[in-house]
Amino acid sequence: MIDLCTTDAHPRRNILRLIGVVTVRNPVKYGTFRNDRQGEETLKMLAVHAAGLGASGVVGVRMIHIGDAMSAYGTAVIFE
Repeated sequence: MIDLCTTDAHPRRNILRLIGVVTVRNPVKYGTFRNDRQGEETLKMLAVHAAGLGASGVVGVRMIHIGDAMSAYGTAVIFE
């Protein structure tokens, strides 16, 4: 399970190693059910991407709208 934190450190876990910045882009489809869950889906995409790199978490998570898409980014890390 990947921990996602908006803070620069996890409140209960120590960072052992930084992997690097991870980003995902999730296109918005206005007026659909998918748009209602856009934030949740975008965070799930970020977690899957980070896990694929061997991360156990992402710190400093941010979400923004850019044009017609929602994007999320943060720093993938390995916790102790």
